[in-house]
Amino acid sequence: MIPDEFINIVLVEDDPAQAELMVYLLKDELTKIKTITNGKDALAYLLVQENIDIVLMDNNLPYMSGIEVIRELRIQKRQHAIIFVSADSDIKTVIKAMREGAIDFILKTSPDFKAEIVKVVEKIYRLQSKRKQQLELEKKIRLSEENYRNLLNKIDDFLYVLDETGKILQVNNTVLNRLHYLPEEILDKHISFIHPPEQKNEVECLIQEMFAGKIRTSFIPLYTSEGQRISVETRINRSIWNGRSVLFGLSKDITSLRNSEEKFAKAFGSSPSGMAISTLNDGKFIDINDSFCRITGFTYDDIVGKTGKELNIYENYEDRAKVLNEILTKGFARNIEIPLRRKNSKIIYTMFSGDVFNIANELCLLIVVTDITERKKTEEKVKQMFDSLQISESRFKTLLNNIPFQAWLKDQEGRHLAVNGQFADFIGKPIADIIGKTIFELVEPE
Repeated sequence: MIPDEFINIVLVEDDPAQAELMVYLLKDELTKIKTITNGKDALAYLLVQENIDIVLMDNNLPYMSGIEVIRELRIQKRQHAIIFVSADSDIKTVIKAMREGAIDFILKTSPDFKAEIVKVVEKIYRLQSKRKQQLELEKKIRLSEENYRNLLNKIDDFLYVLDETGKILQVNNTVLNRLHYLPEEILDKHISFIHPPEQKNEVECLIQEMFAGKIRTSFIPLYTSEGQRISVETRINRSIWNGRSVLFGLSKDITSLRNSEEKFAKAFGSSPSGMAISTLNDGKFIDINDSFCRITGFTYDDIVGKTGKELNIYENYEDRAKVLNEILTKGFARNIEIPLRRKNSKIIYTMFSGDVFNIANELCLLIVVTDITERKKTEEKVKQMFDSLQISESRFKTLLNNIPFQAWLKDQEGRHLAVNGQFADFIGKPIADIIGKTIFELVEPE
């Protein structure tokens, strides 16, 4: 015998002498043989047993013939490698057994019976071994595919596989569930099917450019079966799928990000403080709001695309380095006083705050600028007043805060130079927000 593992053989034979002979011929240290002496018991055993390599089936058996057993196994869809062993030399009997499901036969009356039975068993075993290996390989492939599908379906992003023409070969459950399609409704369709109809031509051109390696990212929205749009960022990579060149697509839902961007854009544009976005590395301005233009006197076109150094906007350019150092040390900068030069060369005083964030994989700086020029003037007036009264600022504030009613000090233009706590409580603002402003700036008209 030639196997490198145990062969499990079932011998169905009612003749003790024949059974003993076949066991003698086939038995060795790598063969396990179970002998059954009637058709009824053989059928019962073969219906429930799985790990059987070969069945040697006699025909003339008690209770049920061998052919009847083979037929019933076929009806019950139990597949075993059955070798029909019979003393009946009638070819019709052999053909009948083969039709019912036997895969080979041996005649007991053959002069070479002893050699033939060993030869046939070895041949069938080889075939069975190859079949088992093939089944095992197919099982591993199925498990691998199942694991791959499970992995894809655990991902919340939209995943799909496209052929070179843009036809959809595979999608994950997110695509089906979020876009509300059945597999048969979406597979084999062009990828433009799940994008807005008016952008079909754009999608088709995009697929060609992606296969050519010219583009890897797209922001064309997805389109549900009900006609709703989903904002996505799609990234595409070329790969191999079932031996063919394909595109793997991953679309990430950026609806919330878009909503956040819209909210930021509204806040950015309407903020009373000057706001600007510049690159962290070279300080080139990317965007500014109207308040920044008002504070600096420059227009949008004057500033965007240029650096602060080119605009000569800093009275001391080293002040930008001061802000950057604060950000690199703390991760942010808050309320750093920096004098700026307006477009008309007039110097104004500002309060700078800054944060770092990422735009398209480039570190950028968000700057918030508040004009404190008037406050600085007011502070200077207060200082001059204190000097003329020969009283310290701290003593004056102590006196002012000890007054049991609302008290304030204004300049000739009506701007508050100093106020006490009672006045701040009445106005409903912190003292720092009152200094330098008139009462009309503090109280909103009804």
